[in-house]
Amino acid sequence: MRFDLPENSRCFYHRDRKPIAICSECGAFFCAECGAVVGGDRVLCKKCIGREFGPEKWEECFAGGGVLGFLRTLRWVLLSPSRFFHSIEMRKQVSSVVMFAIIMEVLGSIAVVIYGGSADYFNLFLGAELAEKVMPYINLSLILVSPLIAVASLYILSLIYHLLSRPFGGDGSFTGTLKVIGYSSAANLLIFIPWIGGFLSIFYTLILYSRGFARIHRMGPLRAAAFALVPVMALMLILVVVAIALFQSIEGNLPYLLAPGS
Repeated sequence: MRFDLPENSRCFYHRDRKPIAICSECGAFFCAECGAVVGGDRVLCKKCIGREFGPEKWEECFAGGGVLGFLRTLRWVLLSPSRFFHSIEMRKQVSSVVMFAIIMEVLGSIAVVIYGGSADYFNLFLGAELAEKVMPYINLSLILVSPLIAVASLYILSLIYHLLSRPFGGDGSFTGTLKVIGYSSAANLLIFIPWIGGFLSIFYTLILYSRGFARIHRMGPLRAAAFALVPVMALMLILVVVAIALFQSIEGNLPYLLAPGS
């Protein structure tokens, strides 16, 4: 889709940028960051996307969005992530996205407790009898500390992805990266699906990352998907290396552990 734009035209939202398209609704010129193709043949600027598909009420929750704003944002992130990430302002305040991430982390922790996901780990380390006695306290602690986990993981992940974005050709802001990470926590809702919820949550989180990074860092879909996978693959590699090292250590000490009188 090509547009004949005047030589001296500028993006309506960024006066220092050259536009790439004209909004089908309002006729505004906009740059790559300020609009999207909708429905295959319509091109809308971010304001018209917001008017057509609903404003991001959660960003305005302190002005009256509240619970309904949260639920609407949750639905929009999960069902229309590309439109959602094109509709939000990536350089505004972050208190709303931090609160969103906290709520989703608490919900995810509740889902883990309901399905006993944490019990397996503590059974392994504490033994079944002791784990059974302390699990109620552990589960309560898990839920209580989940807000702290949410904030810490949000900023740490955002920093990691933001630093890695430059080698991938990304040019978005740290605030934009943080908003993508924070709103992608909506995938925690999938943990409530029995048996496969955890895997679905991880998989869909990566999809949301790729959609959001494609928007804020102006990457192509394939590059954004690869970028979203890099830290995950690095973490998996680290875990494999640690597991191999532990296995070799145990295997090397096995004769001493099995020796009489040991």
